[in-house]
Amino acid sequence: MSVTVADLLKLPCLREARVAGGHTGLDRFVGSISVLEYADPGALVDSFFENPSFVPGSEIVLSGFINIKDDVNAQCRVLKRLSDGGEAALILYYVGIYLPCIDKKLVEMADTLGFPLIYMPENRLDFRYSEVITQTMETIFMDQNKDPHFVSAMLERITQLPDNRRTLGNVLRMLSDRLRSSLILFDHALTHPEIAAWPISAADYLSNILPALTEAGLNSGPLVLKEENLTLYSTVLPVQTDNTPRMNLALISENPVQNLSALEDAAEVLRLFINIWNKKEGTIGYSELIRSILNDEPLKMRRLADILGIDVASIHTMWLVRPDNDRSALLNEQILKICRDFMQSQHLTGPSDIYDNTVVLFIQDTPLSSQMLAHAENLMACLEKESIPVSFGFFTNQADTASVRKSFLLYQNHLKNTRTLYPASSLVSQAELGFAADCAETIARGEAMVRQVTAPLEPLLHSDSNIQEELLATLSVYLLDAQANVTRTAELLYLHKNTVKYRLHKINSLLVYPVTKMPESNLLYTALSVRRLLDGQ
Repeated sequence: MSVTVADLLKLPCLREARVAGGHTGLDRFVGSISVLEYADPGALVDSFFENPSFVPGSEIVLSGFINIKDDVNAQCRVLKRLSDGGEAALILYYVGIYLPCIDKKLVEMADTLGFPLIYMPENRLDFRYSEVITQTMETIFMDQNKDPHFVSAMLERITQLPDNRRTLGNVLRMLSDRLRSSLILFDHALTHPEIAAWPISAADYLSNILPALTEAGLNSGPLVLKEENLTLYSTVLPVQTDNTPRMNLALISENPVQNLSALEDAAEVLRLFINIWNKKEGTIGYSELIRSILNDEPLKMRRLADILGIDVASIHTMWLVRPDNDRSALLNEQILKICRDFMQSQHLTGPSDIYDNTVVLFIQDTPLSSQMLAHAENLMACLEKESIPVSFGFFTNQADTASVRKSFLLYQNHLKNTRTLYPASSLVSQAELGFAADCAETIARGEAMVRQVTAPLEPLLHSDSNIQEELLATLSVYLLDAQANVTRTAELLYLHKNTVKYRLHKINSLLVYPVTKMPESNLLYTALSVRRLLDGQ
């Protein structure tokens, strides 16, 4: 749960307030409240926004615009500045007393920005700032205590920040305000720490304790500041991201941490932020969304999909691409770039990233979804042109996260067996992977089961050994690799078509039925597959 502007308007202190403009922003989250009532509110806003230690965002701002009551342009500048900074809303007091009226231009600005412009009843002096401040903060604290886990709410707040304010330092400041404790994020070398002091005035002595905090490695425990006659306590948790060495988050407080859950949430928010937004070259990272899909976490998936603006309900196709030999991260990055460039050129959309040494691509449905297989084959051609041998998994009709996870595990566990069964093709389907899994299960059940499944081949095993191998090899390629096509079988075996036809005629005679006759053909297919898998082990 998180408190929104709309929630606050239901409180007794704001029940008589009215929304003048910006109604579309009433679902903005509120994390705090502040007062903007100085000699020059416009200058104050500018000084706050230019101060790197001040991170606006999700605050309800109270003002009377007393010193700019007759300057509508200045009022509009302040409103836009607050909106650009990610504030939640502006509440105006004393309209009709100090501020003559709410100008139409200001209302239009609020509507354009989707920034709630709220005003207290006009010509009234009996509404106090303190009432809204007290009840707003009480509501926020009650909400936080009711649901102490704040990962989802914090991600929503981050999405509401302007792009230029969506930085690691600002997220750390937001977390520090949420925990009401100082936070320090260290890189793997314990250098260049990012500090968010709470209160902000504690920044000086926090810098002074860094040597003591890191001299024996980064550990949890007490830190004594003799100069300030103060004992602080550090609590350290790792932050492991996809594309950076392990980082460490240290919480510094004047009392030992009694419950680690809040700090664990903060570490999770930082991990998600770095993986999603803080990617190199400013690109959005989809690794967390893909991880939630493949791990069958539908609630997390929907939350991340909303944040990234992806319609997961329209995704039913998954491509999995894995290099055959090289397992380097650099090669995976190269494959990912080729895949993304191909998707863009073909107007295919969907999240893509690297997961567990596999390039994962989810493709959203298109009016020409029937051409997905052709697209996959064309992408394979692009990779072959770059001399990158890969195994390409092709999955369609993925109904939900459970089926996606099942397909991914099928690919992970049975890709080797599938490539053994179908060495002529680098593109494997879900059905082929499932069939390879069934064959492996047959072998695992023991020799008696293997003999039972391979029994349809017995008539071919009583001939001369040389002829036997020729016939089995021809039949295997004909059914498993060439889809019962004589010409393709001849190409794969480097034989003349008439030779293939002669051998098939011989096989038909020994079996006493055509090899393409169903259901006998199905039994032959399975028997040859189990035999090939056994030979490849």
